[in-house]
Amino acid sequence: MPIEMCADFCSNFRTLYLMTNRTLGTSSVSMRHLFILCLHFLILLSPVRSETCTMLGPCSCKTSKGTIDLTPLSGNGQVAKFTFTDTASKDVYSFSPCVAFSEFTGCADAAMCQLHDTGYYLLGKQDSMEFLGDPQAGSLVMHFLPQAQRESRIALHCSPGKEGEFIFIKEDQDPTTKQSTFQFSLTTKYACLPDHSLSLGSVLCIILLVLVIIYLVCGILFLKFVRGAQGAELIPNLDFWKDFPFLVRDGFYFVKNGCKEESTYEKI
Repeated sequence: MPIEMCADFCSNFRTLYLMTNRTLGTSSVSMRHLFILCLHFLILLSPVRSETCTMLGPCSCKTSKGTIDLTPLSGNGQVAKFTFTDTASKDVYSFSPCVAFSEFTGCADAAMCQLHDTGYYLLGKQDSMEFLGDPQAGSLVMHFLPQAQRESRIALHCSPGKEGEFIFIKEDQDPTTKQSTFQFSLTTKYACLPDHSLSLGSVLCIILLVLVIIYLVCGILFLKFVRGAQGAELIPNLDFWKDFPFLVRDGFYFVKNGCKEESTYEKI
């Protein structure tokens, strides 16, 4: 929700506050309380900013939600971990995260290499890699800085059940500078952040708690400003809450007796 809508809410709430004071002849709700309420709405409803992934090593980075580490996909330093052949151009792309390889002439100490026709071209070195984007938004990219008019970008995609799948997507060339940008994707379980999502039970408990708070706050305000209640009378449905422990006790015995009501008969 935009900030402007939150500001409109606060303005309308202020108008309602003034009308309520005129009607009830009370100023118990201060402007300070109104300001605090509006400030909370502005904070809660403000857009969430994206987060970058801070680089920890040649193939790992960290966010506030956890760490992404591609170390299990490291090669042996001699041959590339992944290869992909483009069926259209017949070009072969080799990629090895974390550990550089020197499998081909012209691709020494490489992280990414291209076989085009009969020549090998360096598309990225391990020490030139940087992480870009936000893993929470699914936009995390391994970016290799340009090497002789060639640079590479590997989009990382989370797939909990997949070890690793490397795919060439396309090549873009700047008509002015003639620099080529190669786009790839790497789908792997190692690109997944730890799952901190709430269970269904936790969500239901939170919803129940919020509803209880709303019930209490609205009930107290209604009883105080509309009916002029004082002290314990401010508690909504006070008689019910007084009987609540006894209702819980009766429910316990009801379940204990196999969901059957207790019956007593006087002998005649």
